[in-house]
Amino acid sequence: MPDKRNWSRVVLSATFVLVGALTVQAERPIRYVPLSPDRAFQPPLLAIDSHTHLGIGTADSLAAHMQSMGLARMVVLPPMGVDFDSVMAEFGKFPDRFAVLYPPDFATFNSKSWPKDITQSVRHAKELGAAGIKLYKYFSVYLRDKDKKLVPVDDPRFDPLWKAAEKYDMPILVHAGDPERFWMPPDDATNYIEDSTWAFGNTNVPFRETILRQLENVFKRYPKVTFVGAHVGNRSEDPLQVAWLLDQCPNVYVDLSARYGELAKHSREARWLLMQYPDRILFGTDWGVSAPGGFYDGWLNDAQRFYSRVHRILWTRDANIPTPFDGNEGPILVGTHRWAVNGWEIPVDVLQTITVDTPMKVFFRNRKGN
Repeated sequence: MPDKRNWSRVVLSATFVLVGALTVQAERPIRYVPLSPDRAFQPPLLAIDSHTHLGIGTADSLAAHMQSMGLARMVVLPPMGVDFDSVMAEFGKFPDRFAVLYPPDFATFNSKSWPKDITQSVRHAKELGAAGIKLYKYFSVYLRDKDKKLVPVDDPRFDPLWKAAEKYDMPILVHAGDPERFWMPPDDATNYIEDSTWAFGNTNVPFRETILRQLENVFKRYPKVTFVGAHVGNRSEDPLQVAWLLDQCPNVYVDLSARYGELAKHSREARWLLMQYPDRILFGTDWGVSAPGGFYDGWLNDAQRFYSRVHRILWTRDANIPTPFDGNEGPILVGTHRWAVNGWEIPVDVLQTITVDTPMKVFFRNRKGN
């Protein structure tokens, strides 16, 4: 047994280690340093990215370089309030490359003209060639009525939108709620969020589970409408709950966009989900770029680095892959994850379904050029 002097050395050393660790914690910068370097990776199959945010001025360059990013096609989600006719004119030049979703802006939601306005706008988008509808989380956590009250997702006032989607056969990619960590006290690692307005913990926004239960009510009320739950249905922390949702609602799909970091914390369950439900899951990333004045220098290298990370997670057994959206992938992306992940090595036949077949079935089924 060590003598008292040795025990003193142990205690003193431990004290220095503890103080040092606390000092590092206090002085640690927000910017995350990846645990391992990036490496270029080209997947065996060219994927369809079912969730991208692309702006005016990007179509020509992306169509030319898509293959180097490991992609065959992209589903375009323009911002709310955009001149949708202009977006369709640009991306419509490449019907074999892009499908565009229409984003309603709810400008007249509180007026008597809302039912007519939303029906006409969905019809117009369909006539222009839109492949579906994109609902941003605005409608689930920010939209308020005339009395300044948050409008529940299953409120009957949204019915004209769901009915228009059914009438014009428009699948809906819907973002409702957010990850659990957006309701937790933010820190610079586990619960890191780039934008403080995303933190709902001290607001009157209902907890995520309330919002998602309301959305499930809509899924069940409108079984003829195809819904795609963005970001793993915003249940990426609980793949088994996602499986339950898919079992309960055969008209519902989910995409993988921007939640590889959350899924990686439950990698066994996440891999099981992909293996069990490949025909209900769409490959997606949430990658985006806007270039009205032209692309910035080096954008393609940033894009290739980002997509290599995502493809590595799905295809390889690599360890400590820098997480997509860790803030070190160029100026076009926000940083929302601060950890590395291990690859899932999903079999090729499953990834054929997730990255190509299911996106084709949902968003490209009526597209010209297929």
